[in-house]
Amino acid sequence: MLIRPTEEQIAKLQTLCIKLADIFLDEADPDKWPSLTSNEDRGNRYWMKKNAGKTLAMVSQMITIGNRLGGFSCDDAALAADAENDDQMKNLIRDAEIRAAKYLAQHGKQPTH
Repeated sequence: MLIRPTEEQIAKLQTLCIKLADIFLDEADPDKWPSLTSNEDRGNRYWMKKNAGKTLAMVSQMITIGNRLGGFSCDDAALAADAENDDQMKNLIRDAEIRAAKYLAQHGKQPTH
């Protein structure tokens, strides 16, 4: 028996995914991590990086689920509003990709495409 989620459930999943992506961008910012001056700071830094990685994993899983359910979509009004902020969005994406690459490099991992 195949259970299909409602449009409302898919919309909630998309909204949650966007919120978590914003949280990841905040957590993955190395400027917000504690220094390496004490054992406590190093421990806190370790957990902050670990939390960012887990948040990113949740976002990735939600995107995978959303796309398997027919994809996340936007209405025309939302797309028009987004078009006005396209350059800003490109900058945010580029910055997030740079931070993600640095994070992966620090952990000795290669990005997957």
